[in-house]
Amino acid sequence: VTAAAPDDFVFDPYSMEYALDPYPFYECLRENAPVYHHREMDFYILSRYEDVWKAHRDAGIYSSAHGVTIEVQDNAGMILLGKDAPDHGWAKAMMAKVFSRERMEALDPFIRQRAVDLLEGAYKKHGQDGEFDMVTEFSVELPLYVISELLGIPKELRSEVHHQANKFLARGDGAGEDLQME
Repeated sequence: VTAAAPDDFVFDPYSMEYALDPYPFYECLRENAPVYHHREMDFYILSRYEDVWKAHRDAGIYSSAHGVTIEVQDNAGMILLGKDAPDHGWAKAMMAKVFSRERMEALDPFIRQRAVDLLEGAYKKHGQDGEFDMVTEFSVELPLYVISELLGIPKELRSEVHHQANKFLARGDGAGEDLQME
């Protein structure tokens, strides 16, 4: 069911206000427009878990073929998130071999040590009472290191691969520019 957002509700997905604190926008959407249509940019936002789950399970109505971001991506089908059934199942099965339980269990010591290294690095950088950005300094970094290890990316190239991946995923001014290995 589509509901109207309050008249004073303005949603700019590229605004700094949204980037710095998206939660007030999410709350407004959940309470006032759980299925919100952004008319100017022609996209929909589903803000309630049940709706997202139903959409995820119904590729006949909700497709990922043009990407899962606001920007339509003609090559979105090249990545797992941009695939619908039956291709999604086939690609997921291939990835399941890379991320098998046995492989992940074997990586457990590496993952734990990398988590400790990242937290110790933040502690050294910011001090005992210093605050740090858990997302950028830990939550983004740890999966990148694990994926690098899984894919066999040499340690000396990981920093550059992470940098290039971040540039590829970036949005806004200058996003996607200069995407070559240095």
